[in-house]
Amino acid sequence: MRRTGFTLIELLVVIAIVAILAAILFPVFSRAQSKAMQAACINNLKQIGTATLMYCHDWDMTTPPRVACDRTASIAVPWSPPPTTLPAAPPGGAQAAWGGQVGWLWPYLQNEAVLFCPDCENNKRFFRQRLTGTTAIIYGYLSNAVYSSTAAGSWANHPLDYFRYPSHLVIFLDGFSRDRYHVEARSGAGGSVVYYSVHDSALYPGNTSWGGPLMPNATVTNYEPPSWGSWTGAYSATPNEVFEARHTGGGECLFLDGHVGPLTPSLLHHNLAYYFDASGTGGQKDP
Repeated sequence: MRRTGFTLIELLVVIAIVAILAAILFPVFSRAQSKAMQAACINNLKQIGTATLMYCHDWDMTTPPRVACDRTASIAVPWSPPPTTLPAAPPGGAQAAWGGQVGWLWPYLQNEAVLFCPDCENNKRFFRQRLTGTTAIIYGYLSNAVYSSTAAGSWANHPLDYFRYPSHLVIFLDGFSRDRYHVEARSGAGGSVVYYSVHDSALYPGNTSWGGPLMPNATVTNYEPPSWGSWTGAYSATPNEVFEARHTGGGECLFLDGHVGPLTPSLLHHNLAYYFDASGTGGQKDP
């Protein structure tokens, strides 16, 4: 008698083979997707680096004057130039830096999508957050302001020949800011005006113990992705401005010479001067 179908055993064998193949291939697909997002992130940072160097060439070979937005007048950081020297303050009184459509990157990028890392979960988490009378735009990158408590330590407002080793001076990196922003007006539907809180912020001033603990740690054991920066409370999982290791354990960093490379939160945390201090007495002293 001729068979017209499969036996139960044959079907079970086929199902088992498909399941085994799926178990093998799904992690491969996941890694491929992760690598694709990392490549897009690297491309974003390279474009930011090109825009930064274009700015320098247009402005007498000098780095941009502001490395982070000035949300309030009480921030004790000598941003250059001071807010009082700018022609006008945007709504809310805060000063823009590199982000939005009024920041110094905009004439060279003309594309805000470049400022969003495709692998930034915190963008998805906080993007719909509403701040008083505004809509939040939270980018996937931060600038370096770790040593900006002094003009010498900041990478802002210096001629390019000021920097001895630009190949290890980080200027932008994977990260995001939840609480520091400038406010700008944009055109909405029907000619209306919409105010946006644009989070063009930075990792802020500090020293060898700056920024609180690494995450995760013995107290906060399940924080993802691994991060380091400024937190609300000493051991809180609520971030303010943080560097994130979004890409297979590391975060991408843009250096002043234009190249992009991955670093870990622990490496940055324990080598602040080497990667963040622009002065000749800090990390720029020794390669």
